[in-house]
Amino acid sequence: MATLLQRGLSFAARALPAAAGGRIEVRRGGDRVEMPCAFGLSRSPVDDGRGGVRIEHSDLDCIVAAADYLLAGTAALPENGDLITILSDGPRWGETFEVAAIPGELCYRSSDPLGAILRLHCKKVK
Repeated sequence: MATLLQRGLSFAARALPAAAGGRIEVRRGGDRVEMPCAFGLSRSPVDDGRGGVRIEHSDLDCIVAAADYLLAGTAALPENGDLITILSDGPRWGETFEVAAIPGELCYRSSDPLGAILRLHCKKVK
């Protein structure tokens, strides 16, 4: 039986992207999948090599349900180089981003203890 935490995270994984109103297409090789998405940004402090710190950030973060990240019908995890196109209406409609690591992190991170919600770090490519 699912714990209260598991049920709550499962609900959040389904509701958050849908409530945010975004939709993306993820492509890896010849595989494609569309999914709901919420959008954000990540910031990361980086040593500038001169005794200071600069802040680097992703161009876009896509927050998705891990259960929706299906490539060729199989559950997958994001990888560097996955391409994301914004399908939802708005100023970024049609823009394409590449999943890419930011300093000190992988190209994605879990946004909850059970890994139900993933935050993908992306750089704009066109």
